[in-house]
Amino acid sequence: GKFRYMKITCSNAVYDCFFHACGTDTSVFPPPVDGVLRDMWSGVLDIDTANSGRYGVHFMGPHDAHIIRSVNVLHGDWHFFVDYDSNRDGGCRIGRVHTYGGPGRGVYFKSSVQGDHVIAENGVRIEGYTETLLNLVQTRNSASPACLQIAGPCEIGMVRANCNEGSLYPAANGVEIGASRIKIGQMRILGANGGGEGTGLLLTEAASDFWVGKADIRDFSGTGGKGLEIS
Repeated sequence: GKFRYMKITCSNAVYDCFFHACGTDTSVFPPPVDGVLRDMWSGVLDIDTANSGRYGVHFMGPHDAHIIRSVNVLHGDWHFFVDYDSNRDGGCRIGRVHTYGGPGRGVYFKSSVQGDHVIAENGVRIEGYTETLLNLVQTRNSASPACLQIAGPCEIGMVRANCNEGSLYPAANGVEIGASRIKIGQMRILGANGGGEGTGLLLTEAASDFWVGKADIRDFSGTGGKGLEIS
């Protein structure tokens, strides 16, 4: 539905703490009184979530919303998930998103976003079908294959990826590039304490048209560790 401003706090959910969707099928999502549906800018969200069995935030629209702030902790799967399908699109603008704690993963942009600051434990994955634009991404302690996985076009001003929990995930990679049209201004990638066993920066076969202004990659000196790998 449509909204102008919502301040939301949600905790202790069996499934998802917060889910919101808006689409183009009027049989599923009736049009508002002014006749405008998905293509109307639709408001501002401020969301805090804690302790769920799956997602903290699962956002599938309206696609022009602005999530100015979101703190998400102790979730079983993705803490903050911007999603889309054939009818619904969560692509939006974000301000500051922070995720931490729990067994789940950090931030997943399946749809494209534009925003400022992402701080995520347990990884960030970017897939958007059009360019995702972010100022700063900070991520660490990845339980997934890499602290930062990029599988869609994007531009990021600065990346800080820190695989510092070597005793938990010693083979975690720092940053994986698996798409074309990716530009990163600066990146600093740190391996696990005592020497990471993963790869600092991995360019897969799908990586093309990749540009980085400056890269500082350190501490991947454990067994099998590599600073840079080009597949």
